[in-house]
Amino acid sequence: MLWVCLTNCTGGFPDVKEVRISDAAFKGTVTFRWIDKNGWYTVNLYDSVSGGTDRIIIPFEIYDVQTGDINHDGRTDICVGIIKPTPFDPVLRKRLFIFQIDGHYLKPLWLGSRLAYSFEQFDVNETSTGCVVRTLEKRAGGKWSVSEYRWQNFGLAFVRHVACSVSFSEAKELLKINQKSILTQ
Repeated sequence: MLWVCLTNCTGGFPDVKEVRISDAAFKGTVTFRWIDKNGWYTVNLYDSVSGGTDRIIIPFEIYDVQTGDINHDGRTDICVGIIKPTPFDPVLRKRLFIFQIDGHYLKPLWLGSRLAYSFEQFDVNETSTGCVVRTLEKRAGGKWSVSEYRWQNFGLAFVRHVACSVSFSEAKELLKINQKSILTQ
């Protein structure tokens, strides 16, 4: 995978960003384009082999995008960090949406509203046993934890705490392993 940033990447999520994906099932690009002052994005998929295209709209602010084979099916999935309320949690919080590429269509794989705790950042890590999602989560008393989740049947299941009740800076350092975020490159 190769990230291409088409605007200044130093101030947060850029207005236009593109990721190239090349795996056994798909070769092409996914382009995120900011379309609205309220933080809406179009996500355009282009299959460079068949010429097929798809477009979805994400009507929420995006703070990060990473890729990996989340559900262990041999195909690249797209993890999108968004900020939104939910019907059961009306507070604007960081959430995680995961999309899969099916042919030349983008389909929701998991639209997560919460993991164990409210989380600040995530990192997709390829390991020898498959892909895991590592999160930096806020705990009580101003402490932070770093947790790992792995795909299990329908969604992300807790695997382990990498660290518990540590400072934000300590947790952030532990999250950086294999960091693939466009915002940190």
